[in-house]
Amino acid sequence: MKRKYIIIISIISLVLLATITFGKIGLDFYKETKIKEEIKEIMKYINNSNYTDQKLTEILERSVVKKGDYNEVETSIKNYYKDLANDLSNLQFLLSEDNFVNYLSADNLKEDQPNFIKSKANLVNSASQIEEVYQNINTRTTDINTKRYYIADKQVKTYYKDFYLSLIEDNITEEFTKRIKAEKNNGIEKTKTYNQVLDFLIANEGHWNLNQDIIVFDETTLYEEYLNITKSLKEDSAS
Repeated sequence: MKRKYIIIISIISLVLLATITFGKIGLDFYKETKIKEEIKEIMKYINNSNYTDQKLTEILERSVVKKGDYNEVETSIKNYYKDLANDLSNLQFLLSEDNFVNYLSADNLKEDQPNFIKSKANLVNSASQIEEVYQNINTRTTDINTKRYYIADKQVKTYYKDFYLSLIEDNITEEFTKRIKAEKNNGIEKTKTYNQVLDFLIANEGHWNLNQDIIVFDETTLYEEYLNITKSLKEDSAS
């Protein structure tokens, strides 16, 4: 009889252990799924270039896992995406039409002619800033140590650190990095084109003037050459 009780107790213990184990596995799976869903939502905004959207900010600030190791994972990865979104937003501003449109405005041309020293210096600075911010983004999305930085000081086991890293690796795609690089290259080319336009105006000083705030040339060939140089700028503005 005693042996029978021991067997029954052993079975009950095993059932309880199995219940607890499977319960933990199920809970862990639920937490991982919730974090993955958050990252999926974050990437929707990032992939659509909506880096400053209020909804994205809300997602980055909230916690779907309130405590424990998975909370550390969620906090770390959202801090990573906060910094990434900030860098992307800075690049977006530097590449925006608003950041370039003033160079050929009537007011700027009047103020900065004939050598456009201020404008050319600003273009050099813009190109430098674009390159710097892009390098920050490139480092953040490709350098393994930079990715690990956000969870390095968390007191969690290797499994959770590896899970964190996998979430970044799976979502920062090659397509994404190519798109950002193309946008950066386009911005650098735009600074070169504006500089080329200013050099053209400098070289042809005395052959152009502003008539009702519009550049007018005294020779048709010069006007056609000007249009050819500025063609890509108009295409970028229309796109």
